[in-house]
Amino acid sequence: MDSLSQIVLGAAVGEAVLGKKIGNRAIVIGATGGTIPDLDVIANAFLSPMQAMEFHRGISHSFTFSIVAPLLFGGITHLIYKNQLHTSKIFRASISILLTLLFAIVLGSAAYAAITTQTWWGLGISIALLLFIAYRAFRYVKKEPQEFDVSFWQWYSFFFLTFITHVLLDVFTTYGTQILMPFSNYRASLSSVAVVDPLYTMPFLLFVIIASMIARESKFRRVINYLGIIISTGYLGLAYFNKTFANVVFEDSYKAHRIEYKRYMSTPTLFNSFLWSSVAEADSVYYLGAYSKFDPIERVNNFKIIPKNHHHLKGHENDEHIQILKRFSDNYFTIQQDSISKELTFIDLRWGALSNVSDIDEKNEFPFVFRLEKKDGQLMAKEHRNPPSDISKEVLESYWDRIMGRWQQ
Repeated sequence: MDSLSQIVLGAAVGEAVLGKKIGNRAIVIGATGGTIPDLDVIANAFLSPMQAMEFHRGISHSFTFSIVAPLLFGGITHLIYKNQLHTSKIFRASISILLTLLFAIVLGSAAYAAITTQTWWGLGISIALLLFIAYRAFRYVKKEPQEFDVSFWQWYSFFFLTFITHVLLDVFTTYGTQILMPFSNYRASLSSVAVVDPLYTMPFLLFVIIASMIARESKFRRVINYLGIIISTGYLGLAYFNKTFANVVFEDSYKAHRIEYKRYMSTPTLFNSFLWSSVAEADSVYYLGAYSKFDPIERVNNFKIIPKNHHHLKGHENDEHIQILKRFSDNYFTIQQDSISKELTFIDLRWGALSNVSDIDEKNEFPFVFRLEKKDGQLMAKEHRNPPSDISKEVLESYWDRIMGRWQQ
């Protein structure tokens, strides 16, 4: 999921584990713990873009990391509190600055995504949340320090739960998570929740903020926090139910259109769990369709047919970048060739065709597009992103209409 969702989940888990003992520190440290697995993006500075894409959600998102890493993070945190380092103003100020900068980076990426998609409420929430964190950090420095008796194993459990819940939440997305690293690069993916879904994140965030304003000794604080966890987890269950229902509709629609397929997958579209895209693989083509829970009929009217064109990769099937892209896309991909320049493009089809769910130009209808260029006898890939200007108000309005079942392709 997006960074904000992981921050909120980590904060809620931290509060559930140690909130009664250490108060809002549990929320702040939990939010930090919920962010740590995503810091694998630091490796981007040392890897090629393709290697970085595959490395993300790798070892830091594995069961191995969730079990081993808390020994380090729990041990360091235990020593800090045991040796009373947290009472030093210099230490408290340094930690406050570092955490504020960390969350500024994370929320900055969320703000950039909001600007890109012109979701201004998302930008406003990102800015407001950063200001709130900066204010709480300032209060933390000024406040008189307290002593806490928290054992090493309590800290270990704290970080283990913030890490493992991060991993499990990412499994619900289409991107996939390499939970078995370093023993396998298999990407586990239920593909039942969008990477960004405010219906999951916003209510959850509200409950965490309310809980942080209640005295740590209060039972009501714990009730509020657990309500947030229960409701957000319930939404994950609802999303999976919606996926199961959409799959029945897709399968019935394949039969109605006499489509013979080898396999298929469905994915939620951005910001919701009600509008679904599907891609079905046949011998030489893919069939892309879309269905909303609010459609007037439980049937996909039309499927977009996309030729595989895998023959364009002949002789380059084992090139490093091609292997990475094939694993990343779970082999749901097509190759397009420009009729004039003969340039090849690798298109990941797992998210379906955007023209099935919005009034967008077909040349911009696929989210993950990679330009292929031959270099030193191998095909090298470079991700191509459409500029934010391509996402107009009209496109967003048509997308909303499609979610609500007001039109179908």
